[in-house]
Amino acid sequence: MKTYYAAAVLSCLPSLLFSQTYQFEDYQVVGRLEADISGDGIVDTALLLDELDNGGAAALLIYLGDAREAPNNPIYVKEFAWMGAMFGTKPSLSINQSGSLEVISQNIAVGRDRWEQVVTIAYRRNAFRVAGLTYSYYDTLDLENIGMCDINYLTGSGVVSFGQEARPVPFDLSVNAVSVSEWSGTLPSICFDRD
Repeated sequence: MKTYYAAAVLSCLPSLLFSQTYQFEDYQVVGRLEADISGDGIVDTALLLDELDNGGAAALLIYLGDAREAPNNPIYVKEFAWMGAMFGTKPSLSINQSGSLEVISQNIAVGRDRWEQVVTIAYRRNAFRVAGLTYSYYDTLDLENIGMCDINYLTGSGVVSFGQEARPVPFDLSVNAVSVSEWSGTLPSICFDRD
């Protein structure tokens, strides 16, 4: 049954993506996930699209409910996730233990500076909101150049750590869980401030 559903969604993608509301002249689906993200018992659809004209970023589309039943009304955020050209640099989608959507960007393949970013999206107050952000990085040559920043936008709190043996240090932020279309994608300076 799941195989048939996935095949049906794939067969509908061209008509969904070339709808009157959202025109994609050239696209590639680099991530697709079907799950009940909104918690209403109905399967929702999330897509990551390489629009091939935006300089290394993927657009995020979220359909509340079955994408085949509402093809003209997705939540669409251009350049939501960074994307490279090879394995280990492409974004992906997953669901965490609480049922929230995770958009994962990464560079775990190229150069000495490796990193991973996970943006957690939860359905709150009738909107998909950025509920959390986890950013981690390490240097393949300088083993002490390693760090992690984990933010919960729902509570306005987080933890940060720098170095191999460092303990996570808690911090507070005066921010809210904004809708995905309002999120700037900018990490707060505390995630990089070692002082």
